[in-house]
Amino acid sequence: MTVARGRLLAWGPPALYAAGIFALSSLPHPPAAEALKDHDGWFHLVEYAVLGLLVARAFLHTRPAWSRAAVVAASAAACGAYGLTDEIHQSFVPPRSVQASDVVSDLVGGLAGAAAWAACARPARRSARA
Repeated sequence: MTVARGRLLAWGPPALYAAGIFALSSLPHPPAAEALKDHDGWFHLVEYAVLGLLVARAFLHTRPAWSRAAVVAASAAACGAYGLTDEIHQSFVPPRSVQASDVVSDLVGGLAGAAAWAACARPARRSARA
């Protein structure tokens, strides 16, 4: 497998998932928004746990020398940063607004998903030259 193909297979799923989050954030009234309005924090937590899991998977495949703690930290930071940019993006979509609690839920969800993947994943195979 080529390096480019390996990176695409590793980073394609989190990129597609992040695009899905962006698409939902672009909707003034996302599907099931009314039903989830009292549980918005939990929705963000689960949504970003999946993103954290996918990002940690990608880091573990493309950065095999990194410790699991570094993978979890980088994944959580990436999810938190993406969550912040998502909230800023929502501020331009009437009637959506920025919620600091959503950013916190995004960060915690990303951390939880990354930690779960890092704890359960097998170590990445090292090349024969390593």
